[in-house]
Amino acid sequence: MRSKPVTVKVPWKLLEVFEEHAKQLGYESVPQFLIWTGVYSIMVGKPHRITVPIAQSSPAIQDQVIDDICERFKAGETFREAYLENLLVEVLKKLGYAGKEDVVEAVIADHIKRRTHGKSAEPSSE
Repeated sequence: MRSKPVTVKVPWKLLEVFEEHAKQLGYESVPQFLIWTGVYSIMVGKPHRITVPIAQSSPAIQDQVIDDICERFKAGETFREAYLENLLVEVLKKLGYAGKEDVVEAVIADHIKRRTHGKSAEPSSE
């Protein structure tokens, strides 16, 4: 298939993580990783509720997120739902939520658990 050459600027720190992660997943190169993770996203068809807002934020915020993700990746941490949970807790703190953090985390974790098990995420009437 014909290809169009494209230039993409990737922060060095993130490129190093891409190189390592691409190998972990079995990709031969970063370009192959970038193409096929994009194809996977199209196939899955789910919204990018976390990454799109980050991509649309200021360069300073993007740098902070990239630094955090790279440091955690190098430490062997994975995010899965935990990243979303932590992000929502931080948002609530910035909005001035004065409740207990563990309650917020429990509600968010329960919501995600119900979503991932195919159940409605709507609160029950119990």
